[in-house]
Amino acid sequence: DALPCPQCVKNRQAPPHCFSRHKILEMPDAAGSSGSLTCPKCRQAGRHFFIKMSDVFTPEVFLSYNSGTYDRLTGLYATQEVAKKLKHTLEREADVACWFDESRDRGGASTWKRVNRAEPGGSSMASEQRQ
Repeated sequence: DALPCPQCVKNRQAPPHCFSRHKILEMPDAAGSSGSLTCPKCRQAGRHFFIKMSDVFTPEVFLSYNSGTYDRLTGLYATQEVAKKLKHTLEREADVACWFDESRDRGGASTWKRVNRAEPGGSSMASEQRQ
């Protein structure tokens, strides 16, 4: 995936320099997104060329949770609503892209295979408590 330089976009540089998402994830401080990237097109144009990683890359989090008990009235598991609220709060307050498995799977190896296949370079993971 290519992530455009926000300074290039702001200054209508066509085409903008694009950072490699894969290379960003391989950087030592990618999980914290505290580092900076250098844009060669901004440097060449005499603009500010140190770009904060957090301005380019949105951190992604997979929320894993214990299903808890099944509520027949809502058709949901008890902790599923808590996970949904946490997801919305993180996305709104921390500008983090969140996702979680809303199926009725009991977890285990098949769930983790799907997680790894869906997001092989995910930057953070909240752990699951198993029954």
